[in-house]
Amino acid sequence: MAIRNRNTHLIPVLLIIFFLVMQTYGAVTPKKKQIQECSDMVSRSQCSRNIDCRWCQSDVLDDTCFSKSESLRLPSHIFVC
Repeated sequence: MAIRNRNTHLIPVLLIIFFLVMQTYGAVTPKKKQIQECSDMVSRSQCSRNIDCRWCQSDVLDDTCFSKSESLRLPSHIFVC
């Protein structure tokens, strides 16, 4: 009969705890940088920071941040981008 080290059963438990902690703090799987949509930006300064977004002003509607392609399709008599 072989003599087993009494701490051998702790290794799998410690490994599981280690991987759970590492996954929780993002060390195992890197977090993806979230890209904010133009329509989610509520201020001109936020909108201006993204080169794919345009801040459009209107006397009739609220000023809004649009994507570059959307801003080109807006009616020019209502929005100024």
